[in-house]
Amino acid sequence: MSETEKQEDRTPDLECYRVGTALEPVEPASLSEHSWGLAVIWAASENVTLPAGVMPPSPKGARFCKAEGRRDCLCGAMVIPGRAPFGYAVTGDCITFLDGDETVRPCLKQMEKKNWREPGLGVFLCDLWELLLAGDLRAMEELEQRITKLENVVLSGASGTFHRRLMAVRREVMTYIRYYAQMDGVLYKFLENGNGYFSAEDLRLFQLFRERVGRLESEAENLREHCLQVWELFQAELDLRQNRIMKVLTIVTTVFLPLTLLVGWYGMNFRNMPELSWGYGYPVMIVVSILVVALTIWILKKKKLW
Repeated sequence: MSETEKQEDRTPDLECYRVGTALEPVEPASLSEHSWGLAVIWAASENVTLPAGVMPPSPKGARFCKAEGRRDCLCGAMVIPGRAPFGYAVTGDCITFLDGDETVRPCLKQMEKKNWREPGLGVFLCDLWELLLAGDLRAMEELEQRITKLENVVLSGASGTFHRRLMAVRREVMTYIRYYAQMDGVLYKFLENGNGYFSAEDLRLFQLFRERVGRLESEAENLREHCLQVWELFQAELDLRQNRIMKVLTIVTTVFLPLTLLVGWYGMNFRNMPELSWGYGYPVMIVVSILVVALTIWILKKKKLW
């Protein structure tokens, strides 16, 4: 491959778009020369020079989604399950993403195919969030299927690695619950509109999207409840097995307890015990032991204890 082809295949450090009826790629230099209305800038590194907008905070080390209102922008970081975090900064006429691991860039490429009747800041952000949440329902369906399989494992009695598998699923579910709770906080900050960047229509779209995030959080909460129910089912099955074992041990003890009495009685070996010198003493004790065991078993079956 030639050097020219390698340069063409290499991901650029900076991409710029204009938000019109569609997301249109533009040259970075044109953003500083013209007023495009609303511009979107994707940066792979915080070392690049932005033609417009504000550089977002670095997403390195970010552990949760957040939004922070500053004097010149609304900025923060997004930490999405299964994806690399990215930073963002929103001003009145520009949205900048700091996305070295390319979480946002594929979404922007998909959004180039969209056509908006009434383009705006709220429409763009909601469509971007839609793409970022696109696989969440499928992921939760897969989690539910895994929980159902674990439930069947418990009912079948083959629960060798049950603990580890259920805890792994529960950790994933808790990750989604925390993510949606954090996303709700981010949307709340956007709805505050402290910088006045958003129109009434933008705020309406944010509220609708916030309600969708709330529904996804409810789905994740249901999965957590399902995990808890499966765990309680496992505990019930475990208690039932222990009860069965204790029942068997109790029956065995009950059956042989009279024989223990006989052994203790005739093990005293007093001189005046006539059975010790009787010629039929040993066979008689065998017959008595068999009769005692048979009588005990008959009583247990009659009382339906066995």
